[in-house]
Amino acid sequence: VGRTGRYVDENRAALWRLFEHYGRDVSLSECGDRLLSDHVGYLLDLSLKPATINTGHLAVLLAILRDAHRRGFIDQPPTIRKLPTTQNEPDAWSRDEIAAFIAACPAASPRPIAGIDAGYWWQALVRIVWYSGLRRRAILAIQRDPPAVDLQTGWLRVPGSSMKNRRGQ
Repeated sequence: VGRTGRYVDENRAALWRLFEHYGRDVSLSECGDRLLSDHVGYLLDLSLKPATINTGHLAVLLAILRDAHRRGFIDQPPTIRKLPTTQNEPDAWSRDEIAAFIAACPAASPRPIAGIDAGYWWQALVRIVWYSGLRRRAILAIQRDPPAVDLQTGWLRVPGSSMKNRRGQ
């Protein structure tokens, strides 16, 4: 109650993976550290990254179990810890790679996109991604009405409703 659709979907996905792994619903009384450790191994076998497992799966399951313990449904709280993650350099394309990508855009499609030549449309999209660092969801949620682009100032305004942190940019 009172949770966003995205939050509910994340919880549903974590519980679905648990069901998928064991082929049945798992009861609270079964959900000890051993079961969670086994489930983490299953998620790693699916090639999920530790950060994804920590935030998208373990965080949900641990929160459910801590709440179940607080309410007296299970005797022991979980003691399993999240997986260690490494801080790698971010993946980024070089200027030459982006230039080659933009140069290849005119070959993308012979059909226009929203009445705009496909090559120009793709070049604009790549430049917006490159310069803004916005996520795909935020870019694709940009609306024409009201205009998100101010041609006088060169500003692109993205509503908070389409941003991960819910703050406009």
